[in-house]
Amino acid sequence: SADELEKAFDTWTDRVNNYPYADVHGNFGYLFKGRIAIRGTENGWGPVPGWTGDHEWNGYIPNEDLPRSKNPDTGWVVTCNQRVVGHDYQHYLTNLYGTDYRARRIRDRIGELVGSPASVDDMSSIHADTVSIPAQALTGAIINLNSLDGIYSSAAEILSKWDCDLKEDSSPAAIYAASSRELNKQLAIAAYGSLAGGVTGDEPDTGAEDQLRRQLKPDFIQRLGDGSLSDARYGFDAAALVESAFKAGVDYLAARFGNELSNWRWGDLHRTGHSHPLAGAFPDSADLLNPPKVEAAGDGDVPWASGSPTPAEFAIKTGPINRYIHDPSNWINGRWIVPLGSSGHPASPHFSDQQDMWSKVETIPQLWDWDEIAGDAETKQRLMPK
Repeated sequence: SADELEKAFDTWTDRVNNYPYADVHGNFGYLFKGRIAIRGTENGWGPVPGWTGDHEWNGYIPNEDLPRSKNPDTGWVVTCNQRVVGHDYQHYLTNLYGTDYRARRIRDRIGELVGSPASVDDMSSIHADTVSIPAQALTGAIINLNSLDGIYSSAAEILSKWDCDLKEDSSPAAIYAASSRELNKQLAIAAYGSLAGGVTGDEPDTGAEDQLRRQLKPDFIQRLGDGSLSDARYGFDAAALVESAFKAGVDYLAARFGNELSNWRWGDLHRTGHSHPLAGAFPDSADLLNPPKVEAAGDGDVPWASGSPTPAEFAIKTGPINRYIHDPSNWINGRWIVPLGSSGHPASPHFSDQQDMWSKVETIPQLWDWDEIAGDAETKQRLMPK
């Protein structure tokens, strides 16, 4: 039951994480659980002197003070690593929450279901949602740029008709993504100076990418959307970055795919980047070891989370390591999928046989009945201790 789960989590220490839950009795909720030190907010911005006594930990946050919600009146809980407490919360948790874009979009989709029972298919559709909230702000700013001409004018015209849906076959999605990536680099250079190398790819990243994506860029995008960019005190000409980043993004696409804008396709840029741990040590066998690369929709800011660090040049490096849809009223209705497959052996037929389904947000049945599991088993392994 929900009560039993909450009690079991009372002694949970690690991994610190967000835990949504539901039971067969209709209870549901959210727990933020783990052992978290009581410390000052300055500890989260970078190294602090440990020898002065001014930055000591003061025990651990009590269980009863950790964020939680049980059976809220909304009828739902949503967690996408976004901030779940207000700024008046009594303890410091982190300075590096994820953005709230994915959570906001999911809340919008759940709102569309009010008045009707939610189904497994509804949840699958939300998993597959690729409408981007930050794209609405950035493309709005781009199409309002003055004196664009040539290929830049044509690209802006395409964006003006776009629904901000990051589908694989979308040309405007490619234009937006290329512009957004260039904006990352130019924002980092303007704000971080010599520390921007982790974003531009010129140096190993020591945290600049996280700071950019979780703090600076979300603030910039919000100001683009609400018209308050002129009020920002960034210390650089923020408005000029939009045009510069847009033109650099268009130049990148033209150099890679030619000047025919209809050939600019998001899926041709946005592909999985899995590599086998041994591929680097045995490069001659890399083609045998590495799983196939597949295209995918979305990006790091939509429910279909498929993120790419700026230096990765759109290769998907983050995403759901499993995708579950549970139905506590009847567990056998549940669905799931993993990237790659159920085997870690490159020679196995199940090494990457779920990859295409995962990339298309398709799922397979969850098996809960032991007789069915045994009946569907292809092999059995017995591990005998010596």
